[in-house]
Amino acid sequence: MRSVTVSFMMMLIVLSVSTNVQAHDPQNYTILLFEDGSTPEGVVPGILVENDSLFVRNHDTRDNVSHRLIVDLDADGVFKGVDDYSTQWLNSSCDLNETGEKIDQNCNVHEIINLVASNGFLQGNISIKHQVKLGDNITEFDFL
Repeated sequence: MRSVTVSFMMMLIVLSVSTNVQAHDPQNYTILLFEDGSTPEGVVPGILVENDSLFVRNHDTRDNVSHRLIVDLDADGVFKGVDDYSTQWLNSSCDLNETGEKIDQNCNVHEIINLVASNGFLQGNISIKHQVKLGDNITEFDFL
């Protein structure tokens, strides 16, 4: 009888511990870049995990303005390292030809950042900076 009671108690402990464990399905986060900042203004530290993705789109319609995000994927404090990532400079729109194709193939309005190990992402907190280029001047803001 005592072994049944001990077994029952062990099963209860295992079940109570396992109910606190949660799986994390890959999440897609949208970041919109505007003249007066971004929406959202940042991502809660620790919320991004491997296989999540960030969809970044420029909505700043000012002339000669582009935006980009630079990401410290390996949390070493350096944003231009081998294992770090930066989006292309994003415009609010791209000129199209008569068939609807981009005239300048390097022009982009959005980009997806995949947080995967093959891109250099190490599990843990990452840091992101938001850069705005107006003509030749670049302004930088902390995003996370």
